[in-house]
Amino acid sequence: MVSEECLKLFEKWASELREKAPASMRFTEEEIKKLRQIVSVKCKDGKLQIKGVSSASRALNKSRQTIYYAIAKYYFKKKIRKKEYVHGIPFTKTEFYKLYVMKKGESKAKRYISAWRKFYRMMNKREPLSWTLEDFYMLWNHPELRDPVTQRIKFPFAIALRQIIRYTLGKEYLDEFTTEKLKKKGVHKLSYLSEQHIEPFVKCIDRPDALMMFMMGIVSGARISALLQLKPRNIKFSENVYEVFEKKIRKYVPKVAVPYTLRILKKYINYYGFGSDDRIFPRSDDFYNRCFKKAGICAGIGFKTTSHYVIKHTFVTLASKHGVPLEIVSMHVDTEPSTLRDYYLGIGLSDVKYFLIGEGKRPEPFFKWIKKFESLFEQQLEITIKNYPTIWHLLGRKPPSPKSKKAKRQLSEEALINMLKSPSTPYKLKEAWIKKLSKSEKGKKILKKANLV
Repeated sequence: MVSEECLKLFEKWASELREKAPASMRFTEEEIKKLRQIVSVKCKDGKLQIKGVSSASRALNKSRQTIYYAIAKYYFKKKIRKKEYVHGIPFTKTEFYKLYVMKKGESKAKRYISAWRKFYRMMNKREPLSWTLEDFYMLWNHPELRDPVTQRIKFPFAIALRQIIRYTLGKEYLDEFTTEKLKKKGVHKLSYLSEQHIEPFVKCIDRPDALMMFMMGIVSGARISALLQLKPRNIKFSENVYEVFEKKIRKYVPKVAVPYTLRILKKYINYYGFGSDDRIFPRSDDFYNRCFKKAGICAGIGFKTTSHYVIKHTFVTLASKHGVPLEIVSMHVDTEPSTLRDYYLGIGLSDVKYFLIGEGKRPEPFFKWIKKFESLFEQQLEITIKNYPTIWHLLGRKPPSPKSKKAKRQLSEEALINMLKSPSTPYKLKEAWIKKLSKSEKGKKILKKANLV
């Protein structure tokens, strides 16, 4: 057993080497096993001692530097446990699928199910929890999963495969399958709501909570995962600021809101009676995505209107178009300016023409432009509230039936007299009843009839 102090020394040494290790470096499970058998890691007098590097270099036919990289990456990684599994069954009956649904829920599993089924067929319907490191390398580099432009695994397949790796090999192995540089730049730059789209889109939203989520997102660019956790106690109405917990970066981020949006939001919160610790958007991200997709179809918008496009892409592009510096937008959505330029910013030719040759009109400042949607959001909130008049309608549940008061059990006078006269009645019970009956006139009459006065 290696002491905790020794592990800390090893981690300090290994963290620097891991960053320098070439991304193309691959070691099979057999090679890792052999490396652990030959190399020994010990601590003596507060110093790290690594022995057997030259022997491992000869045995594995790798350079000494590569062996050092491998020790840093693999030596203390969790060993993969093997178990007997049933193969050839439908994917939804596999141990992996059951485990994932139990931990993450069926709605999240549905996002990846088509990609997982493809992997499952490619692996001859073997249980995913039995797949080895070599199997994952094979899938990661498989021609069928490759993007013709980037010549790498397609981004959606990469995300789906990493989910299986997390539960099969462990999260320590995710560094081997990084998603960096897999996204194609600019593919969805035009997938945002233009100024002409906003009014028909808002009018097609038929739920007050989805409407409020869209309103808050379009003026601040907050991610849906963050808005889902928003509670009244996180909103500072007097300062026009609210705080959200961004799961992607794991920290609370303050967002500046346009004043009228918080006034309308307060009306929504008060109407449904949300407490200070209640989530004001009570449904799931999948549910609100379905609402936005439905509104997009209704409004005749030509791309898939998921929350990512209608909130973040729209805010980034329209805020930039209306004079908000890219550095401010970047800080507000907590995304690097270079990433915004590559993947989000849908600046069109008309914008370039205005700034370079003065053709067209100068866009209004963002705070003035966004003000013109105030009455639209207010009117639509009144309409949607009529569709969902109570919190129970909003949650999609039946209101609890009022509890009927149970009638108190009453003993007849005759039954009481018989009970008090009976020799089988316990002494303590009889004493309690005598004490109770002696407090009222009616009770005293019963005691008299029972010859106990």
